[in-house]
Amino acid sequence: MPRIRFLPDGLEANVLPGDTLLAAARRAGLALVSPCGGRGGCGKCLVRLAEGTLDPTDLERDALSPEQLDAGWRLACQARARDKNLTVEVPAASRDRGLEVLGAESDEEAEASAIDPAVRRRVVDVPAPTLEGPCSDLACFTRAAELADAEISLDLVRALTDALRAEGGRVTVTTQETTEGRARVIDIAPGDSKGPLLGACFDLGTTTVAGELHDLATGKRLALASAANPQSAHGDDVISRIEYAMSGEAAQRELAAEAGGVIGALLDEMLAGAGLPDTRVAEVVVAGNTAMTHLACRLDPASLAVSPFVPVLTNAINWPAAEFALARAERVLFLPCVSAYLGGDLVAGLLATGLARAEGPALLVDVGTNGEIALAFDGCLVAASTAAGPAFEGARLSCGMRASAGAVSEVKLKNGDLAVATIGGAPPMGLCGTGLLDAVAALLACGLAESTGALALPDSLPGALRARRVDRDDDPAVRLAGEGKKTVTLTQRDLREFQLAKGAIRAGVEILLAECGLEACSLGRVVLAGAFGTYLDRASALATGLLPEKLEPHRIEFAGNTALRGARRYLLERGARAEAARLAREVRSVELSARADFRDAFGEAMLFPERGGAPCCS
Repeated sequence: MPRIRFLPDGLEANVLPGDTLLAAARRAGLALVSPCGGRGGCGKCLVRLAEGTLDPTDLERDALSPEQLDAGWRLACQARARDKNLTVEVPAASRDRGLEVLGAESDEEAEASAIDPAVRRRVVDVPAPTLEGPCSDLACFTRAAELADAEISLDLVRALTDALRAEGGRVTVTTQETTEGRARVIDIAPGDSKGPLLGACFDLGTTTVAGELHDLATGKRLALASAANPQSAHGDDVISRIEYAMSGEAAQRELAAEAGGVIGALLDEMLAGAGLPDTRVAEVVVAGNTAMTHLACRLDPASLAVSPFVPVLTNAINWPAAEFALARAERVLFLPCVSAYLGGDLVAGLLATGLARAEGPALLVDVGTNGEIALAFDGCLVAASTAAGPAFEGARLSCGMRASAGAVSEVKLKNGDLAVATIGGAPPMGLCGTGLLDAVAALLACGLAESTGALALPDSLPGALRARRVDRDDDPAVRLAGEGKKTVTLTQRDLREFQLAKGAIRAGVEILLAECGLEACSLGRVVLAGAFGTYLDRASALATGLLPEKLEPHRIEFAGNTALRGARRYLLERGARAEAARLAREVRSVELSARADFRDAFGEAMLFPERGGAPCCS
């Protein structure tokens, strides 16, 4: 069996002949960027053969230059192991870097929720049975704990005998209130447990998974973490993953294991960070779109991909954590979904923002790989989902990267030239979503890009800007930062990717406004959600046409990661669970693909507004 070693990490993995280097890297514990799902379309999983040889495939010959191939460069998703050992160098640009937890609130803001969790813990003294009053262990326990009608699993009944006799009948019981108002016993421990009562909430995003660990007694946030969704190896959009799941049960098990694995890993990371590595978590709440929910729960998603787009289920899920192989948790809850493409993340967003209670027309736009839009007006809620794609997450861009140290997150026009800022102030390594939006706005303002999206010819530009107009691999481009091999550029293809993404979202907004007979200027509140919206410039959102130009900037607010915030409410406030169920029932789903006017709206939304004022530089 061949063995592959990855540099500079020194990680190694045994592989079968025919395995891709991408699969080998994953087996070794090394995550590579692969937004195209291993199809060879993005060219981002570049690696170099340091020892050993592999003949390039036809796709690699098309994607890479002869000089690159001669130097040993290969696409990890296409190059396949043979019967000899290899040593492979993985450059920084090909690595799936650690993520900033964008869209997260401060600890103080995260503790602002009302604390009324559905989970309770108390100490119960259970009298020992006597000859005069014989009583089963279960009957004695439920009588003493006043839990005669409670649900209790067979596993807990099996453990009850030892728990009762370990500390003379004193036990600590943890219960969960169900949506029907009944009690469910989720843990019984001997004696008086002094440990904290913990809960966790997660945003299971298509691209990124983010989580928080909370003390359920106080609501205090103890830890925060995020990671790339490992399912991205099968494609950066839900359709690609649904297609992969449809290949068979093995694929469905793999996708479910990846979702449970990343949640479990983040849970372990947060418990360790809080100094509680051996503590169990009572509840794990997850907000995800309908496809992510189906894949995590190993529900066949095939019906989501074909008309009439029917989910297996949309109601809230409250299942034992063992169903998800989460060793450190008792129960896992998924927020209810609305329809095939309006999921628990939208319901969480409505919980977090209170949009349904707005006095006037209010709009929620959750910008992500799957853009979700909701409009509240006159007591009604309508919503739609748009396939925005991963451009706002930095994927499918020539220099794209997720929001981590070194990502260009801000581009402004200053003194007749472009000025950039990066996350963490690190040297520029790539372009993330917020930087993309700012860059496009700046290019439009200074004439580097036209309203059609075409990049201007160099001869039409003044000196400083003319020097920025370059080519990248025969694709017209603008140099944003850096020099030489470390140049960060925005190419014509990148600009088209942005147009597709922003066009899909803007068209969805226009369709919902038309559905309710509203004009954009009538909106009293526009909430931009998602990690992308955390550092977004209002002027850039309007200048690029992501949002209607008629909006007054002060009406736009940024809510950060509303999926995570809503999941937190679901965890800490038992009343939020009934509210979420009601919202999921009340939202009227608008299926954009069935609308005759969507194509025209999308075509118009692809164009940029005519040049306006330049973004200011503070």
